[in-house]
Formats: sequence, structure tokens, C-alpha cells
Amino acid sequence: KNEEEIINALTDLKLNNPSLKKAVVKMNDGFSGEGNAVFSYEGIDNGSEWKQWISEHFATRLKIVASDLTYKDFMYKFQSMGGIVEAFVEGAVKTSPSVQCRINPLGDCKVISTHDQVVGGESGQVYMGAYFPASEEYAIEIGAAGLKVAQALQKNGVMGRFAVDFISVKENDGWKHYAIEINLRKGGTTHPYILLQFLTDGDYDHENGM
Repeated sequence: KNEEEIINALTDLKLNNPSLKKAVVKMNDGFSGEGNAVFSYEGIDNGSEWKQWISEHFATRLKIVASDLTYKDFMYKFQSMGGIVEAFVEGAVKTSPSVQCRINPLGDCKVISTHDQVVGGESGQVYMGAYFPASEEYAIEIGAAGLKVAQALQKNGVMGRFAVDFISVKENDGWKHYAIEINLRKGGTTHPYILLQFLTDGDYDHENGM
């Protein structure tokens, strides 16, 4: 049943976005991109029944990011954790920025930092490190977007540190940002930023990106 649900979601994505080339199958509790797998629609026959084609090619076209996970292991973990299927965002110039926020016990929302994440691996989905702050071309934009997410989460009782990850694509009239996940925990950018904060006694101003 779980596999069929993923196939149905992959089919719906393709039907809604006929030009889509890839999709991401993502576990709810993955870390550093290693709970992800990428499905390729390359070679799909537009004259055939898409669901049937995806079903027949599902196991062979699903590229699992974590090298130590077999297809069987991935599907078992996905079934126990749950997850989503989402479009793979394409772009000639594409980055992976992140906004780190904190909600204190009084309900105050603060943008702590912005980062440009360094991702690698064969699929370009494995977290390797980050630059702080994010690019001056969009740090203020994603900071404002991250604050909106924080305010929405605060209304639902969330407290503490978390990060909002984006995929950002450069277009002719500027950058387009796709929020792809919320990590309700300390992340890869948390500890180096705290270390830098303690060493400098500095603070981040998200309204100016400084």
C-alpha cells in the first residue's frame, strides 16, 4: 500500500506538471538529505498510461541518496516514518539557503541567522556545510519569509530553535524561493553559528541581512 501511495503521488505530480523531469521522495525524519530519494521521469512515454509506466519503473528509477540504504531498507523506513513526494526544482542558477529561527517561551519570534547551504553528493541533496550569512542578493527576502513561518508556528504552540530550508532559483527579474521543509530541531547550521556568536558577542539583523 505504501509503495502504491508513492506511485499515485508521482503520477499526480507529473499530471499537474507535464514538463517535470524529476521528483523527490522524502522521509519525514531524514537528516542532511539522506532520507531522500530522487525519481526520474526520463524516457516516460507520453502516449502511454503514466501511472502504469511509473509503477513499472519505480524501483529502478528511484535513486536513493544514502549510499548504505537498499531499496528495501528505504521503503521500510519510509513506511514507518511517513513522508512526502514533491517536485524536483530545476534551475540553471540554483542555491539552497536556510533560515534559522527561535521562538522563546514568551512567544517572541526571532530570525537568528540565514545561511547558504553547501550541498553535494550525486543527487546534490547531501548537506556538506554552510556559508553565513546567505547571499546579499536574497538574505533579506528569505529572512522575511522565515519570520512568517515562525509566526505561523508560534500560533500552533511551537517553541525553540528550528530552520526553514529553501530552494532558490535565479530568474530574469530576481530570485524565486521555494520553501521545501521545516526542521523542528537544532541543525547543521546551529552549532557553528552559536560558536561564532560566543566568540564575537555579535547578533544578526535579518532586516538588513547583516
